[in-house]
Amino acid sequence: MRVGSSALSFVLMGVIAMMSCGEPKAEKIRKSVLAGTWYEGTEAGLRAEVDGFLAKVPPIEPGGRVLGLISPHAGYFYSGQAAAYGYAQIQGTPYHRVVVIAPSHRIAFHGISIPDVTHYETPLGRVPLDVKRCRQLRAASGFSSFADVHAREHSLEIQLPFLQRVLGEFELVPMVVGEIREDEYADLASAIADIVDEGTLVVASSDFTHYGSRFGYLPFSNDVKENLENLDMGAVDFILKKDRKGFLEYRAKTQATICGAAPIALLIDVMPKDTVGRLLTYYTSGDVTEDWDNSVSYVSMAFYGPNGGEARERKDERTASARPEDESLSVAEQETLLNLARETLETYARTKKTPEWAEDDPRLTPLLKSERGVFVTLKKKGQLRGCIGHIIPRLPLYRGVMENAFNAGWRDHRFPPLQRSEMLDLEIEISVLTPPRRVSSPQDIVIGKHGVIIEKGHHSAVYLPQVAPEQGWDVEETLTHLSMKAGLPPDGWNQGATFSVFSAEVFGEK
Repeated sequence: MRVGSSALSFVLMGVIAMMSCGEPKAEKIRKSVLAGTWYEGTEAGLRAEVDGFLAKVPPIEPGGRVLGLISPHAGYFYSGQAAAYGYAQIQGTPYHRVVVIAPSHRIAFHGISIPDVTHYETPLGRVPLDVKRCRQLRAASGFSSFADVHAREHSLEIQLPFLQRVLGEFELVPMVVGEIREDEYADLASAIADIVDEGTLVVASSDFTHYGSRFGYLPFSNDVKENLENLDMGAVDFILKKDRKGFLEYRAKTQATICGAAPIALLIDVMPKDTVGRLLTYYTSGDVTEDWDNSVSYVSMAFYGPNGGEARERKDERTASARPEDESLSVAEQETLLNLARETLETYARTKKTPEWAEDDPRLTPLLKSERGVFVTLKKKGQLRGCIGHIIPRLPLYRGVMENAFNAGWRDHRFPPLQRSEMLDLEIEISVLTPPRRVSSPQDIVIGKHGVIIEKGHHSAVYLPQVAPEQGWDVEETLTHLSMKAGLPPDGWNQGATFSVFSAEVFGEK
């Protein structure tokens, strides 16, 4: 059959119209590959599982509107509680778009892949993609679409049930990241930032250090829990400073097995300059299973935009009025922290919730609001009942006391969870630390005054100030034991190691 010119024009116009009239109606669904294994397989079961994790997150003072999250991606049995800390911060917040940047675990490729589908599906329902923005990004340099990359990748899908429960309806821009050169980060992040508006949340999916023979990473063999935290917190410090280059250099130097390093680096570049980061929680699979031969670390972090300038103004006021970092606490300030620790323990034992203290409470002095390292020790009839803390300052002191009191009671896996019946027999001790500072030689270390951190290569270890006096060690004996604690030879401290010191102000209820 011959088609005349006018008829041919009509047919071509119809074809052009179909090509330009919007998105195709046919749905292309990327179905769940994790349901029933990595998380619950039914709608009711998964809803209860996610909501259960969210219910256990203690109240955290908001730092403004959340612009970005770093969230782990192991099975919910291991990392679900860590993920909940981040997603609890955005519960009920209206976002119309969520960008999830996840690493590729199964297939090696270069650049960033965005799937050519219309929906992701979990037992909680289907999540529609922002097809227009996905198409826009795939047209940019460094972006592509490899179906095999997304077929069984868990690091992206694992984020979706939490997003579905805390946000309800939103459109998804899913990205899986392969290898990226250093000179490519800025351009890739710029392309992502072009689709990020005030209604967009950006999530970087990453576990942190994978330790043990199973993962081919054994930088130390002693004090694994402590050394893992020091290693992971070194990376966290660069992230909090939004120092992408420093973060990637630290990972290269330590060979820390942070599988989502590239997504984190992209998130750092996408976040606005005035964004403030906060570490929400940290633990490892070793804390969950008590298996320290092989362990994976889980971190939850949030990045807050300024809340009408108020958050920055409060921070500036606090900084301007803060006292010196090594200034001692007054008796009243010590009593406030002890009361806060006691109230945290008793309130959680009674209600399974931590108490709320307003930042404008008159008892919270500038020093109590300053960021300090702090340990909380619990003793029952003179015997250790729990002790957890952090050396690197990363929380206001009063918040650190609340967090570590809770952790000492319910997260120190050397002991069973604290019971309400134990409260009357419990004694609380708090150690407030000065920030670590590097010293040039062992001669600068003062026994009885200084806690010591030793670092050499991938090895590190720490003693609190009271350890050496309790053992009767001099400086050389302290460093010998510290070297062995770090997995070094006894004389490793005298062969190119570096040292940092800090002091502790220790006080208790007795």
